[in-house]
Amino acid sequence: EEIINVFERKYKETLDDKNSQTKPADYDVTLEDVKIRNFPNSGQIFTSDIELAISKLNTGIGFDFVHSNHLKRSNYSLKCFLARLFSAFISHSYMPKELLHGEIRPIIKNASGEKTDANNYRPVMNSSNFLKIFEYCLLPRLKSIQIDKHQFGFRENTGCVNACAVLKETIFSYNEAQSNV
Repeated sequence: EEIINVFERKYKETLDDKNSQTKPADYDVTLEDVKIRNFPNSGQIFTSDIELAISKLNTGIGFDFVHSNHLKRSNYSLKCFLARLFSAFISHSYMPKELLHGEIRPIIKNASGEKTDANNYRPVMNSSNFLKIFEYCLLPRLKSIQIDKHQFGFRENTGCVNACAVLKETIFSYNEAQSNV
């Protein structure tokens, strides 16, 4: 009880501060507000970004047991909160590691193919729907960033197969030249 009283006295001033009890002026900022106010859109995620990202979710339950329909039918306040949360992730360069947890499940490629062949399966990650929303908010921004020509991730029409092919060709080239790889 004494510890509670110490903390209450210590933080009472902060908790009673009027600024911490009122909603910030930019809490409900939308994309239209950005155009009107000429806001810089560097790392800011807006409710319109969240709404678009939620609309892209496939129907299903995430790793954290939150169903996409819960998010699709959520109210505007949750979308504002997510916009502020994701903006904070960007501005602080921090993301909780718990949000990155998921489960990899094998999905069969060809139902009429050999079910005992490991090559007939592809891994699919069941991750949090909140992580998917955050990714959908980030991906359009990544398209405008200049990335290295040797990078395969986060680029259209490239993937692991392309990266593996380049690696294999590089190793082959070094071996042909009788050099150490």
